[in-house]
Amino acid sequence: MPIETARNWSIFHQFYQSALFFFVHIFSIINFRVEVVVVVHGREFTNKCIKCCAAAFWHAVVE
Repeated sequence: MPIETARNWSIFHQFYQSALFFFVHIFSIINFRVEVVVVVHGREFTNKCIKCCAAAFWHAVVE
């Protein structure tokens, strides 16, 4: 029973990691499009978007 539980947890963990990576990838594409629009309004907000995206991507890769 514990072996089966461990196997299920491993599958869930792999799915979670790939889903998280997919979400971050899609988010970065959306964020890039938003960034192109925001560039006209203000560079400070754009820099915050880039830093947030970089942080999210870093967490997805490292953890």
